Amino acid sequence: MYESTATYEPVEEVKSEGEGRGLAKKIARWFLYFLIFLTPVFFLTYASPVWFGKQIFVYVLGGLAFIAWLVDFLTSGKISYRKSFLNVVIFLLLLVFLLSTFYSLSFYESLWGSDSTGEKLSSFIVFAVLFLLVGSVFKEEDGVKLGLAIFAGSILVGVFSLLQVFGIRLFSGDFAQTFDFNPVGTINSLAVFYGLVLSVGIGVLSHFKEMPESRHKKYFFWAVLLSSAVLFLNLFLIVSFKLVWLGLSLAMVILLSLSVRVSARAEEQNAIKRFGGLSFYLPLILLVVSALFYISNFQLESYTWNGSCHIHL
Repeated sequence: MYESTATYEPVEEVKSEGEGRGLAKKIARWFLYFLIFLTPVFFLTYASPVWFGKQIFVYVLGGLAFIAWLVDFLTSGKISYRKSFLNVVIFLLLLVFLLSTFYSLSFYESLWGSDSTGEKLSSFIVFAVLFLLVGSVFKEEDGVKLGLAIFAGSILVGVFSLLQVFGIRLFSGDFAQTFDFNPVGTINSLAVFYGLVLSVGIGVLSHFKEMPESRHKKYFFWAVLLSSAVLFLNLFLIVSFKLVWLGLSLAMVILLSLSVRVSARAEEQNAIKRFGGLSFYLPLILLVVSALFYISNFQLESYTWNGSCHIHL
């Protein structure tokens, strides 16, 4: 009989018995690393829209990670996962999707989708499985590697988009000859992606007090710094999406509030902590810049290889 256990303890404290069991979990972990790193930049040249290829890619790598996780379960006889309120939320959402699909007048379309869109039950099941896997196979110290994979992938997307802007085409097909072609999807999807990653990047950078000594943490720091710079440059040059600037402004307000709260708490505890610093001024600067772009009409319409461009202010 297999034993199922659920604890509040970190996953890394659950020890496997034998090398084979630990190897299966490591394989699942590396599949997820590759999925997180490559999904932003992966696309199929013959797939339309662009992110349909990403969906297939996520299905394949997620399925391989799930198989490796099952092998680890079969060899160890235990399932270890983190108890979290998010587990309940995911379960309830999955239940709603199941019921809506079951009672749908177009059952098979709701289950598999009638086109290349991702609004279908199968996509949400894959998302729920990936959520379970991330909470099951990653250790607490793997957070730096996870972040490194996310920001490294975003750097590749940002560099690719900049090359497109300056007329440097990495692909010769007709699909890549337009100004706004990118591996994420539509230009608005690209803007949302940039805004989310940039918000997280600024939050991470603002809490670095000094250059980390660990090799992985150094790589992580430079990846976050380079990613934030490249993504901001992309937002400045390519995307004119006011909602992203508004979202960035709100995110910076939250970071500023957290910075003020931490400083106030430190003063109450008689800690020696000067108000301000990078955790305060970096979000403040980006807040001002984002607000200015939100209220302005700046737009870079096009840029060609001969250097001509049209800018609206």
